[in-house]
Amino acid sequence: MWCAPLWYLLFLRLLLPVRGASFPEADAIDVDELEAHAAGFELLQKRHKLSDGPADGQQKTFPETPRTYDDLVPPGLVHYKPEYLLQDKPETIMLRHVHHSAWMCNYPIFVWLNETFPDPEIASKIEILDVGGGDRRFEKLADTFNHKKYKWTCLDVTPENGCNAYPGDRLRFPANSADIVMFVDMFHHVIDGVFDLLQDAAQIARQYVVVQDVLHGDTYGEVLGNLDHEWHGVYRTEYEWERIFEMFDFRIVFKQRPEYDCGLWFPAVHMVWVLAPKEKP
Repeated sequence: MWCAPLWYLLFLRLLLPVRGASFPEADAIDVDELEAHAAGFELLQKRHKLSDGPADGQQKTFPETPRTYDDLVPPGLVHYKPEYLLQDKPETIMLRHVHHSAWMCNYPIFVWLNETFPDPEIASKIEILDVGGGDRRFEKLADTFNHKKYKWTCLDVTPENGCNAYPGDRLRFPANSADIVMFVDMFHHVIDGVFDLLQDAAQIARQYVVVQDVLHGDTYGEVLGNLDHEWHGVYRTEYEWERIFEMFDFRIVFKQRPEYDCGLWFPAVHMVWVLAPKEKP
């Protein structure tokens, strides 16, 4: 059995304080060390502009983490497996290029528009910016259903039938230049421009912003149908949409879910929101 040498035990005894004994000098050293650590931590916070944590709502920047890898990977180094490069089926290509929305999905918008502006003379002066209007079928149906003639401006990245072209990223219109800005069945095609477009719409719209879109599916069939329609798109839940509206200080003044499977081409749940922008100075 191994026994520690006597000199080793004596050395350990000198390092360890006697239990129950008081050593004021040792206590003072500990306090000094703690104060030094606290001062150093405070200096570190100031240097990196850190707060106590994100929960207090003041933390704006974070210190950079040292890295040894590059920020971007050269495109030539990306290798796709053959199964990742499958081509769209003909029917999927057709669905992705449909430039109008089924009238049943938009019926709540027609009703809201008619009841909000019942006077035909007033309705004829209502300026509506229809973003993603495609072939302008939506505005023709709205005029026909409501027996009114609204003042339409149509925008689309691939315009048809007199619709105007726009790049799809921002709405370059003056503030308060339209009574209503509409996004009808188009946001799931936009992918990463939703926030910018809603921000622009909040400035442009004098009265309302209308959003109608396909919701994220709750069943395998709904999700598969969404992806068959637009595999490159983004489908959000009802809750997520309303959190986005809240971020832009929109107030929901009308909300209705159209008839299920109103799109006819694929099973999907749609939702219609009419939003009022925040009060403007």
